Amino acid sequence: MVNPGDGVDVWLARIDCAEPGLAPLEALLSADERARAARFRFSRDRGRFVAGRGILRSILARYAGQAPERIELAYGRAGKPLLAAPGGLRFNVAHSADVALYAVARGRDVGVDVELERPQVDCAGIA
Repeated sequence: MVNPGDGVDVWLARIDCAEPGLAPLEALLSADERARAARFRFSRDRGRFVAGRGILRSILARYAGQAPERIELAYGRAGKPLLAAPGGLRFNVAHSADVALYAVARGRDVGVDVELERPQVDCAGIA
């Protein structure tokens, strides 16, 4: 079991798994998460959701000292996931394209953000 103590742990993960690599992560999801994944129109987006949520469950399991598939998530305003029985453990997730960033802390709210860097458009060259 991992203990963040008074600090904040930040995890970075790639969520662009190929289909064969998704099966172990999908096995960690709850029934409602699998149903949500099935509603994605594009397989790329479905894969990112499955990988991102499976990795989140794996990270939280390390702190909670239980199996990832036993982690119970609830949803706050705007659909933000949170632990159903927090016990002081808080987390936040941000994702952009193929990258997800996770922050975990005890006894305090935490937030992270990540954005895909896009190259600058050469407006003068286009004109």
